[in-house]
Amino acid sequence: MLFNIEKFNQIFYNSAGQLNLLAKILLSLLIIVFTKIVVSILTKSFDKLLMKKGKSVEGRQITVTKLLNNTIKYIIYFFCVVHVLDLFGVKTDKILATAGIGGVAIGFGAQFIIRDVISGLELILENQFKVTDHVIINGIEGNVQELGLRVTKIRGFDGAIHLISNGQINTVTNLSKENQRIEVKMEVPIKYSLDQYTEIIDEISNELVDEYSDIVKKPELIGVTKMDKNSMTITIWGSCKPESQYLYQREIIKKFIEKAKSKSMDLNCYFVAGDEDEI
Repeated sequence: MLFNIEKFNQIFYNSAGQLNLLAKILLSLLIIVFTKIVVSILTKSFDKLLMKKGKSVEGRQITVTKLLNNTIKYIIYFFCVVHVLDLFGVKTDKILATAGIGGVAIGFGAQFIIRDVISGLELILENQFKVTDHVIINGIEGNVQELGLRVTKIRGFDGAIHLISNGQINTVTNLSKENQRIEVKMEVPIKYSLDQYTEIIDEISNELVDEYSDIVKKPELIGVTKMDKNSMTITIWGSCKPESQYLYQREIIKKFIEKAKSKSMDLNCYFVAGDEDEI
């Protein structure tokens, strides 16, 4: 049976040559179905793209995915509704004009919120840091307790909670991503030879390597970095996996004192462990 254009026009067009109510309803349904398909494809594409960022940031991936998916849905569905209303003769130009004016007003009123959210998305997508990481942000050091879209919460080592707007984050130092340096400086009496101190440090290093598995490079005495009439400062360097450098710095100091005493060395030591306070 051949397609009858006249019968088609009679069904879907009125006498004025415009779409009748049936045609508008069917076309609206097609627009809605098509919109749902487009939204589904786009949201699934974002899901797959974000899941490729890594498995260690699942919580942040969920946050970003939901935010982007909802944004996509709202924008596409808004234009879908406008188009359907336009089919039924509703004046949509006023709706679009109102939305534009409202958007400008909201933009001026909430520019700092928008800045913080955009910055938060960048932090999440770029994986600059995650919850529990040891970081220094804008000079504030501590562990990340919460990473939100607007605010990052850091717990300092004194227990204080620091809230930093994401839009104000300028400098981030992540101490949990790469191997960290073990560094101990000792001001020791000059009456003992450097070989004696080296022997003690070598014994300590061998013990630490045997006891712990996350030491990347065993600590060693790199030499004298300062000297005066009665004392000299020796520096010990090594490297380990993140978050354990402070443990090993304290272990080195503890073992050094014990071994010096066992060798009857009269020490009046002055220690500095890494960037920590003097011990």
